[in-house]
Amino acid sequence: MTIGVLTVSIEIPESGSLKDKRRTLRSMLDGLRGKYNISAAELDRQDSWNFSTIGAACISSDKVFVNRVLDSVVGRIRSNPRVVILDYAIEFV
Repeated sequence: MTIGVLTVSIEIPESGSLKDKRRTLRSMLDGLRGKYNISAAELDRQDSWNFSTIGAACISSDKVFVNRVLDSVVGRIRSNPRVVILDYAIEFV
């Protein structure tokens, strides 16, 4: 069994309030959960208007599959026009 953990630091430049930020994150995280069947949540910087750290996890018996899914998640986040990826890391457990 392979567990892949993705951690992504993002900026939401157009967010003017915590409400704007949470709306953007909720939409993005719900879309990621639905499309990729992963667990995803905001991990850090909950009180910052423009920055967040989000995490996602994927479990499978195939490490290549987990890596492919998490790479696709990064690509999907990168394609979101409201979000800028500052840094990301993928770890396997």
